[in-house]
Amino acid sequence: MKKESKELYPQVNFPFKEGDDYWVIEDDGTLSTLSCWDDMSEEMHLEDPNRKYFSSEKEGLEYVDSVETYTFAVPCSMLYYIDAQSEKEAREILQRNGGIDLKGEVLIDPSDYLDAYLHAYRGE
Repeated sequence: MKKESKELYPQVNFPFKEGDDYWVIEDDGTLSTLSCWDDMSEEMHLEDPNRKYFSSEKEGLEYVDSVETYTFAVPCSMLYYIDAQSEKEAREILQRNGGIDLKGEVLIDPSDYLDAYLHAYRGE
């Protein structure tokens, strides 16, 4: 017998109960077709609990129509790993390649998001 999600995840408050009709914002920003809340819905909710759900198509379409796109630039640094025989050679490699094909990782601190600036805005 399959355990219900509520038994497996008693601390999770799902937005709907089994059998409820709902709509959700898809990954591409569009509104889904009518869905019925079930075990698969709960699994998808656990994978991404920040999805926007609606109990009516009208409510979902109003939300979609009100969404505008904001693009932010967040300052960060890159840490590069360069194999070379000297610092001078490593700097030359970094400057010559611009980091495009070098091994590295993004260094970002949560406080960097406080310094984000609005790069672009697409509204109506």
